[in-house]
Amino acid sequence: MKSEENIVGMDGMLSRKSETKHFVSLVSCLMLLILIFGTMQARAEWPYIVQSKDGTPISYEVFGAGEPTLVFVHGWSCDARYWRAQVPYFSKKHRVVVLDLAGHGHSGMSRTKYTMRAFGEDVRAVTESTGSHSVSLIGHSMGGSVIA
Repeated sequence: MKSEENIVGMDGMLSRKSETKHFVSLVSCLMLLILIFGTMQARAEWPYIVQSKDGTPISYEVFGAGEPTLVFVHGWSCDARYWRAQVPYFSKKHRVVVLDLAGHGHSGMSRTKYTMRAFGEDVRAVTESTGSHSVSLIGHSMGGSVIA
């Protein structure tokens, strides 16, 4: 009987050592993830909102610094996320602004007439609200017509 107790005792000891080993591994992985992702800059700011000429709220985000400010205008049925792959590159040397035209993304949908001129007023409102002295407009698809 004594030998069975020793075996059970040994199994219990081995089990605790195994649990400790797994716990240490888990904590180490967690610390590694914190070190890796903790150095990334968190964005806690919500998009900015400005009123277009007709009162429609227009959502936009600003990244980086430097002139000229680059304002990216998306195409029909897209939104500011269309430019997400370009933002990290261009925001290294420029202030980058991405916006949601009225009826797209986080911008308002209260507009009665969605025209190129009205979309142009969205871009004007955002550009003026950034206070930039020098601006380059970049458009994709319909966004090109909006800024033309």
